[in-house]
Amino acid sequence: MLLKEEFPSRISELKEQLKAVADACNKLKANKRLKEFLALVLQLGNYINAGSYAGNAAGFTLSTLPKLLEIKANKPRLTFLHYVVEVAEANNKEILQFTEDMSNMKEMARISVQLLQEEVMKVTTDVKQVKSQLKEDTSGIRSQFKCKDFFKAALKCSNELQHAMNKVKACTRALAKHFCEDPKKFKPEECFQLFAEFFTVIERVRQENEEKRKEEQQQIQEQMETNKLSASGDDGGGAGSVSAGGEVALVVAGGVFMVENLKL
Repeated sequence: MLLKEEFPSRISELKEQLKAVADACNKLKANKRLKEFLALVLQLGNYINAGSYAGNAAGFTLSTLPKLLEIKANKPRLTFLHYVVEVAEANNKEILQFTEDMSNMKEMARISVQLLQEEVMKVTTDVKQVKSQLKEDTSGIRSQFKCKDFFKAALKCSNELQHAMNKVKACTRALAKHFCEDPKKFKPEECFQLFAEFFTVIERVRQENEEKRKEEQQQIQEQMETNKLSASGDDGGGAGSVSAGGEVALVVAGGVFMVENLKL
């Protein structure tokens, strides 16, 4: 009786989780803004590594993303990722929208595809086992099951679960290939966790860039006020200006590379 009472909620939960995993894989693979951002990372990475063995890369592995904060510049609190985010937003104000479009990555990282597969197999096995036991029942429990209708629906549901599981497998293989990862070693929950953390870092970097921008604007304003005071009564004096742009020197593998304001 336990199987029949729990079956509907058990099936519903599994279907929801399988659909969520498949949807998350497809969103990561298809999100246009994320593709543009990762393309910019590659473009700028090739630029600063020009002339080295890594200067003409066709792509990079997912393990590279957490390391973008490790590439330091010659300015305080500035890393390669800070610069990428700044250039990205300068060209497209909405490009970082992908962090909100896929804000459920942390939640998705809690779902193990391996455990889902085991659970789907267990549901199928339980249905077949109970059906087999009831065929040999002599205690009268069989009549309480309305066996024909219940097992017809149960078998249909277990087949639907297996179909959904196969779809998840196909989606994870496609996602692994999309990011140039080994499908045999690829675990979608680890991928979701990596992107969840990466999106959090991007949001933090964006905020830090905004704070730095405000500080620089304040410094420019203060400098302009100072220049006006010092130039008072001097016909040959100008107001002067301070530029917050220019080149940024990025230190990579012991070398210093100058990166200009590139455009996509």
